[in-house]
Amino acid sequence: SWNTENKLVRLENIDFEKILNDIPALIQIVDRDFNILYLNQGFLNSFSKSELQKVRGQKCYYINKGRNSICPECSLEKVFSSGKTVIRYSTPEEEKKTGLIVKILSSPIKNDKGEIEGGFEYITDITESKQAEKALKQSERKLHAIFDHQYQLTGLVDNKGHMIEANRTALDFAGVTHSEIVGRNLCDGPWWEPSQRSEVSNAVDQAAKGTFIHFETTHLNERGEIRDIDFSLTPVRNDYGEVIYIVPEGRDITELKRAEKERATLQK
Repeated sequence: SWNTENKLVRLENIDFEKILNDIPALIQIVDRDFNILYLNQGFLNSFSKSELQKVRGQKCYYINKGRNSICPECSLEKVFSSGKTVIRYSTPEEEKKTGLIVKILSSPIKNDKGEIEGGFEYITDITESKQAEKALKQSERKLHAIFDHQYQLTGLVDNKGHMIEANRTALDFAGVTHSEIVGRNLCDGPWWEPSQRSEVSNAVDQAAKGTFIHFETTHLNERGEIRDIDFSLTPVRNDYGEVIYIVPEGRDITELKRAEKERATLQK
């Protein structure tokens, strides 16, 4: 049977060094005096070293940074003084030198008495994820810039009709702030009169089912003026064809309607 004793026997036969060498990260173990006890193969390869014996016993700050003293940003020094795990990210200076962005997790190694005898560091390359995160933020800024500079009233709601975003034009039109509308149902927003809310709610329900909605309506602006609005609700689908968002858009056509009435009057 697969009992605890059998498990322990199997664990004793596992080649943990091979496991550490196969991990896609840099791993090092040092003693309290910062002497290298162990580097996995990934760490050795980063220094073009093929054998652990060539670096074992040397100071980590000398092998890692070519220094003769402890690195100013050393996490292990903090670990030895606090006894707690420390997580830090590479400094701009380190990134400039290596071209990489890394996450460094440093933990104490304690004996049976709870005394710190050394430290363990696990260093992972997060360059790609950080660059992707930076690119995403830049894209978001561009989209917000485009979103806020549209002349029509534009927003974003979920498939239940709850407001997620509204552009600056829509907010200024109603004289409200972003925090005042986020989470509210579109039909309860400041652009609608109570008598219009049922119609808007029904329109959102239809849009959530995938129907493009378009109609003319009116909005109250911040001065209490009634403005004629060309309004639409556009469903946004995910890769599975499910409606996840709805884009409400309103174009102020008050002046256009007024001009049409004047033209009609003159033609009589």
